[in-house]
Amino acid sequence: MPIWSNLDREHLFLYIAHYKGSNNKVADLSGLIRAIQNRKKTANKSTKKSGSQPVLNEGVFIGTFNFNLAQIIHSGLTGNKPGNLQKEKVNVLFDIDNNRIFTISDLARDILDKSNGESTISEIIDLIKQKYQIPFTEAESKCNGFLNGLIEKNIVYLK
Repeated sequence: MPIWSNLDREHLFLYIAHYKGSNNKVADLSGLIRAIQNRKKTANKSTKKSGSQPVLNEGVFIGTFNFNLAQIIHSGLTGNKPGNLQKEKVNVLFDIDNNRIFTISDLARDILDKSNGESTISEIIDLIKQKYQIPFTEAESKCNGFLNGLIEKNIVYLK
């Protein structure tokens, strides 16, 4: 795997700036890579602890619109005209600190609405089980899988 894939955007810019300022001598990145790997290890906390409380990171929020806002924003960024926009209820997850936007399902919205630092993962699983009338194991699998993915993307953390 190339070394650049281990660096986030800010560290890559710092490395390039350092490289240009050091008469084109390659800097030792082992300390920086170790720090990034340690940060990823702490971010990979699993949702196995059902007493943990998920919390949205700063700069992350959710909105519900009567049109596909994510499609409009994507079209604007790519310079394409948006396709035929129909009136539809769409949940959108905004991560403004990382310039990301996602459309999410109603189930995902319900999970994130309860990711406020007050509800435990087991309480969220129970809510999903009751609201969607699905077996506990399915609700647990969906909640844990979704939250683990968001933890990896640095959108949610566990308290």
